[in-house]
Amino acid sequence: MQRGEITLVVEGAAAASAAAAETDIGEAGEAGAGEVKPVGDNTLLARALVLLLAELPPARAAAVAAQLAGVTRREAYALAQRLRAASQVEPPG
Repeated sequence: MQRGEITLVVEGAAAASAAAAETDIGEAGEAGAGEVKPVGDNTLLARALVLLLAELPPARAAAVAAQLAGVTRREAYALAQRLRAASQVEPPG
């Protein structure tokens, strides 16, 4: 098995939108009102996982994607498993 190095460049969010995302609170009247909404970017998570799963094992791909998207590793790994089950990505090797 050949191992290599990858470089992934991601542009950061604007300061104003990042601060707003961190303090996004549920509206009154919604289910779970008053709970903090997830800060992560699910679109970025899905895109990163599709790319990373082609090169890395699921656990490692989920860990990297979780850091990029600002979500938990558990959430990223669950999505990685769903993507693999839907055959949207090929396993490395």
